[in-house]
Amino acid sequence: MAMLASMPDSIPEITTRRVPLTEVSRGSRVRVDLAGLESDDRELLRAMGLRPECVVEVCRVGEPCILEVREGCGGGCRIGLSRRLADRVLTDGTGV
Repeated sequence: MAMLASMPDSIPEITTRRVPLTEVSRGSRVRVDLAGLESDDRELLRAMGLRPECVVEVCRVGEPCILEVREGCGGGCRIGLSRRLADRVLTDGTGV
């Protein structure tokens, strides 16, 4: 009869470090997190096709930061963000 290993009372939560778009390498595909933005900035990005949790490919880092939106606007559209705004848009940083 096999003995079962005791299970811990709580399972540790795995956390992912959020990385600003300005720290993501060119060519990387990442999932964006718009939750931390002010409502005006979120509305502006949504109007440009950037939706919460959508996947983007970073085409250019700098001023402007150019993204290809892979989901949300029907896919394949490119948008440019000021460095100030791109620095506040967080990503999962892991690549998709």
